[in-house]
Amino acid sequence: MRGRTLVALFASGIAMTCGANPKARTSPAPLALSNEPSPRPRSDRAAFDEAVKPLLARTCTPCHVPGGRMYDRLPFDDPETVASHAEGILRRLKEPDDKRSIEAWLKERTRAAQ
Repeated sequence: MRGRTLVALFASGIAMTCGANPKARTSPAPLALSNEPSPRPRSDRAAFDEAVKPLLARTCTPCHVPGGRMYDRLPFDDPETVASHAEGILRRLKEPDDKRSIEAWLKERTRAAQ
């Protein structure tokens, strides 16, 4: 009998320290409101790697990828290069969806820089 009492006391102690006691809970602190914009969910590089880089690797291979003849001058795996040559890249792309993807990335990049 004594063993069961100790086990029950031990279990109730664990429950209390783990937050199982509703009286011991406190309400969460209120969220602070700010005029600052919320942080972007993805970095510019992550967005580039996900949406733009595969598109350019598909459409601009073999020239603008590592080992290509134009890679040293215009590496299309670098977001800065792509952003600075966006007009020419958009002119050369044939698929409207590809153009829209790059334009959306450029728009988000510009918005985030402001």
